[in-house]
Amino acid sequence: MVINISSCSLAVPIRTKIGKDGKTGSLEDRKTGSRKDGKTESRKGNDHISNFLTVFGLSVFQTVYRYLAPMAQDLLINWEKKSGERQKEYKKYLHRANKNKVLKQLPELNEEAFEKIDCLKCANCCKTYSPRFTPPDIKRISKYVGMKEGDFRDKYLRTDDEGDNVLKEMPCSFLGADNYCTIYEVRPTDCARFPYMDDDFMLKRQPMALKNTSFCPITYYVIEKLIAAEKGKV
Repeated sequence: MVINISSCSLAVPIRTKIGKDGKTGSLEDRKTGSRKDGKTESRKGNDHISNFLTVFGLSVFQTVYRYLAPMAQDLLINWEKKSGERQKEYKKYLHRANKNKVLKQLPELNEEAFEKIDCLKCANCCKTYSPRFTPPDIKRISKYVGMKEGDFRDKYLRTDDEGDNVLKEMPCSFLGADNYCTIYEVRPTDCARFPYMDDDFMLKRQPMALKNTSFCPITYYVIEKLIAAEKGKV
């Protein structure tokens, strides 16, 4: 059932009786109306209706507001469980997604997600995912921490099955106890771009994007919003 709030009165209009002398009537006068014969008739019935509409209108407005306001936040409650249950849906969506429509929505959704989610309270990416350390990354970071590139590689990095330089251990060696990155100013390019929700990464590298939904609330939030938009729910 759809209730049109705009049809409800949210404020009682003040009806003031103005006499022939130009003066306004008393409070009692405001509750009465003039007839052609000069007598008055009660408007209490109309007042009761107006008061009812006011209360009813506010009640409806407050109820709908209470329902709609938390919806975006509710999406993030138990998000990891929800993501696990919806992996098949995400995979199907990524296969059928219209690239142009997705790219048009991503910038706003990406910004919206970062406004609602505090990465410092999460840091799942730093705890479960190793970025690729490109040669420029290694050169920049090793200089920042005061190490030779070879020593930096030996201490922190290994080569994975795809030939990329990744961290030997997780969580990340540069993740502080407060979830702050100790090399944030010179962090790997992968870290700076993560979770890649402002470009076509999720469509070009669908398996990786799908994996990211399982541990990154930003990725989960954006793809849920994209699916909802496709279904016309937002």
